[in-house]
Amino acid sequence: MKIGDWDRSKDGTLWTKLLDKISFGRYSNKKQVVRLQAEDNLSGIGMVEVLRTREKMSLADLQASASFKNVTSEVKDGYWSKEISPNETFITYVHLKDMAGNQYYLSSDGVILDQQNPEIHITLPKEEEKNGLYKKDVGVGISVTEPSPGNSYAGLKDVTYTVYRDGIETQAGSLYHFSKEEPQLNDLKKSYDDAHALTIFG
Repeated sequence: MKIGDWDRSKDGTLWTKLLDKISFGRYSNKKQVVRLQAEDNLSGIGMVEVLRTREKMSLADLQASASFKNVTSEVKDGYWSKEISPNETFITYVHLKDMAGNQYYLSSDGVILDQQNPEIHITLPKEEEKNGLYKKDVGVGISVTEPSPGNSYAGLKDVTYTVYRDGIETQAGSLYHFSKEEPQLNDLKKSYDDAHALTIFG
């Protein structure tokens, strides 16, 4: 199985079996194509079913699931593909059955397709401002939120700032950085909010 340019986990495990460990470290802001090569050199492939879900599923879960979609009629010359558009978070599970009745399951890692720009809100102290000017150091509040249509979002990776005065950079820094290579969904940060994020020096 291949999704876009991905066909393996970060540890090198190919998506040719049911993965023991699944993470959500594959991100894109573009459409991606799920491709599957389904073949059996002995009895031939009798059925191909596909399931996309954000939930991790065990073999027992998959065997009991009624949510698989039968795509056998869409397989051409041993290949099947489907284009997936943002915004979606999913793991792809595949159920194969050959003509002799042997069954096989495989899965991908989690993939997040996110085409929504983060929303940024900056708060300045109104009571100390006069005609857009401040006489002293200014505390700045910063809030960043990831829109989540369909509850799908890639999570914030970096929140940084740069301050310019008369076109010249005077301050810069990092407020947040996400570095996990193989995150779970609950590791992803949807928002950053700090009423006292930084001080602009007068």
